[in-house]
Amino acid sequence: MRLEEKREKAPYFIANELGWASYVSMELFRFNVQIMISVVELEGILLKKLENNEIKHTMSEEQLIRVKQFILLDSLSKIMIIIEGLLVLCSALSRVSRKNISSKMMRYTQEQIDAFIKRFKRGKASIWRIAGFPNLGMLQRNCGLDDEERKLLWKLFTDSCLVLKKALNDIIDFYQNNRVLYQKFKHGLTIISGYKLAMQPATTNIPSSFLCALDHRLQEPQSTCVKVTDDTAPQFQWFNTISILPYWEATFKKYSAIMSDIRKFVNHIVNNHLLWAENCGEDYFPIEKQVDGKLAPTIYTTESLSQEFIKKLEPVIHKIMANIYTINRVFAFELNLKEKALERILKCMQSDQVATIFRSEV
Repeated sequence: MRLEEKREKAPYFIANELGWASYVSMELFRFNVQIMISVVELEGILLKKLENNEIKHTMSEEQLIRVKQFILLDSLSKIMIIIEGLLVLCSALSRVSRKNISSKMMRYTQEQIDAFIKRFKRGKASIWRIAGFPNLGMLQRNCGLDDEERKLLWKLFTDSCLVLKKALNDIIDFYQNNRVLYQKFKHGLTIISGYKLAMQPATTNIPSSFLCALDHRLQEPQSTCVKVTDDTAPQFQWFNTISILPYWEATFKKYSAIMSDIRKFVNHIVNNHLLWAENCGEDYFPIEKQVDGKLAPTIYTTESLSQEFIKKLEPVIHKIMANIYTINRVFAFELNLKEKALERILKCMQSDQVATIFRSEV
């Protein structure tokens, strides 16, 4: 299919094969992940300012330690929310049909997330499909590639799958390791903050303080690193699981690294699947919008590509790029409200500081 034909048929293909609701949901998810990561980074700046006494406050040292720990826990919770959405998206994209992604992301259960994690860990989820890489047969046919050029692309995408698989595996491990902390932040707030070590261990490389989350689990968490049988005080005996969040530079670095993985991973897979839809399921190549607003090819590999490989790859990408169609993904959302409806909304905002609109199904 040539470029002009794609322009004409893309809206119908998106509506029928992906659905506009899924198209919008994926793009909004991609965009808002970047915003949430920026919020977490801002919380990191806040913590640094508190550490450096750049913010005036009236808290005692003990209160300040607890507040800083909760800011860190809040950052973790935002990262975990993003990861849950990402895992649900990956679960939907790993299936043959890309339809109904919007409904799967709107209302998901923990069972959906756990089921995908099991499939992924067992090697039952196709990274190529999750990544949204193109069909090489379509590329060869529509862009006039020879067999050697097709093999070149296969090597490139296969190598990229290894990078994306490792990144997704790291994201999943982070999620599993922090689930007790996250769930106790959401449910029950059985959290004890302000801990410091009462005894000095052999190592001097220790966190400045700790936060503990208490939980009761019927099954042992996958993140267990120590098993104990010691008796505890009667008031704590029901809590058989404790997850500890260390407050130190290493935690900040870990969060920063995982956010970098998430940012790149989400951008990459969403862009690829939207390109698939915009190009009517045929030929395209991973491209992303750069800082200057221009679109450029983007691919993640396990190692730096040799100059010889890049030299061979450039004319191939040039052939493909000449036939790629992409939509300007800027949503103009308008509410055409009648006067009484607008008055009602403003009244709700004034009284409740929130207003909700519901459109009944016809």
